[in-house]
Amino acid sequence: MNAEFEAPEEFADALSEWAYALHLLHEPLRAVTLANAWIAGLVAGGIKAANGTVWGAGKYSRKLPFVIEFPCPFDHRTPDEYDYARVRLVIRDNGWWSLDPASPCQKCNADAIAAWLLACPLCEAGEDSERHYPDHSPLDVFGGYDIDGDYDDSRGFDASPVSWVVREFERLRVVAAARWWIGHTEEAAARLPRWSESVRQRYVSGRLAWARGVLASTPKARKAAVSSKPMMTPEAGVVWLDEQKIPAGGEKATWARVKDLPGCPAQSVIYAAVKLRKSRTTEA
Repeated sequence: MNAEFEAPEEFADALSEWAYALHLLHEPLRAVTLANAWIAGLVAGGIKAANGTVWGAGKYSRKLPFVIEFPCPFDHRTPDEYDYARVRLVIRDNGWWSLDPASPCQKCNADAIAAWLLACPLCEAGEDSERHYPDHSPLDVFGGYDIDGDYDDSRGFDASPVSWVVREFERLRVVAAARWWIGHTEEAAARLPRWSESVRQRYVSGRLAWARGVLASTPKARKAAVSSKPMMTPEAGVVWLDEQKIPAGGEKATWARVKDLPGCPAQSVIYAAVKLRKSRTTEA
């Protein structure tokens, strides 16, 4: 890590909240996931960032999973002056960055890149508008109040490169939270205050509807949530089928009907539940 540069508090907080959301899912926050989030955030901010590459055996290059490369933000040239130079960052395990000692741009040092990463271009341009308040806090990416006093969570203030990374951390935190509610509903509900049962049910229903909406707009997250089937006993599987008002049927037909439903148990549980249902019908 850059010894002279500490991650801003706002950055560390956003990263911590995302990590906690993944912790609830019993998933680690991997270093490669961090690097990918940096790339996605920078790209969302209009920066042509991608993994750095290195030549491997033969004539093929391979990606460096923790290295990010993008055009020099100061338009410095290559030493031969034929092209624009490029900059390389290494994303560390703690989520922050350091300048690659082999970074191609020979004119950019760590101080220059650190200042650029945290500088808001809209502030530098003197913009004062609904999408940007000149006196915003550092890395303020969340919403504010419009002229009518209504809160609008789509209005971010800071437009620095790192602010877009923070936005990506927040987006991924929300996706993880939605996955938790869908895949671990009982665990999530158990953390609620001691409300009345009717209030509790309304709140849980609202959170599940919100989570489905989040995952519906995030195909990869939805697929991950569906693949994380909560384990149940066959008896609990029968109860779940009854609660979903799934009619009696064969194993394959029942699985085809329920496999994409939020909170659906594993296929083996559904098959066992169908058999248990049939045995109870026969006994009756």
